[in-house]
Amino acid sequence: MLEKRPFWKGRGLNAVALAVVVALALGFFFNRDTVESSATLLSSAREPALRILAHSDYLQVQPLALPAPAPGSSLELWVSTNEGKPISLGLIPESGEGIIGLNNRQQQLLGPTRILIVTLGPQGGSPTGEPAGPVLYQGALAQR
Repeated sequence: MLEKRPFWKGRGLNAVALAVVVALALGFFFNRDTVESSATLLSSAREPALRILAHSDYLQVQPLALPAPAPGSSLELWVSTNEGKPISLGLIPESGEGIIGLNNRQQQLLGPTRILIVTLGPQGGSPTGEPAGPVLYQGALAQR
């Protein structure tokens, strides 16, 4: 003889499953990591070299046509400021592709009308806090 399951048990499992789906969907929509602004950095010959996607607390670096730096040197990313002195945002990953984490001060410096600059400097970055080599690429941030 088949035993009947109580009416509420089947509905209870469906309700739990529905609650999990709703929670996951809400988490996805409220925790999206969106790109706030972006820039395509160009060489002096106006050739695109890399794309920067600015998220709330990090930069995503995507090489377009970025040659590797010479041995013993690094590519460093800077943002222009209203005071005229650029502030370092960090080193471009050696492969050209990757993530550059931003501290609170750096996050506040990013916004529309800011110019991003990449310089060639010594391995590990500028020891003085100012660009130590020539500007290779630059481009303006634009809101997305």
